Amino acid sequence: MPLEESPYEKGRRHEKMIEERTGDKRVPGSGNQSMKPGDIRGDKFLREAKMTSKKGMSIKGEWLIKICRQALTNGLEPIIELRFEGHKPPTSKDWVMIQARYFDELTEEDI
Repeated sequence: MPLEESPYEKGRRHEKMIEERTGDKRVPGSGNQSMKPGDIRGDKFLREAKMTSKKGMSIKGEWLIKICRQALTNGLEPIIELRFEGHKPPTSKDWVMIQARYFDELTEEDI
């Protein structure tokens, strides 16, 4: 009988999936060292990764405050990557949260 992944292992697996998808790099020790901002860092974005095996999760204001402060301090755009392991098609397991201001910039030409 295979052992179930710990929450730590699930989180690292999620970070690796984001790293592979985006080409950005995981931040070693990000979950246990305050001086290591974000979970995944690239040239443009700083990402915080959150996942659950349940049907849903609550978004915490402290996540938003933390990733915004860290990203802006480093001249990057903050992103929260969400993964819902229990979702099945047609609903995606992976979702991305960005600030409304940045979304507006991305869609400005489409309006």
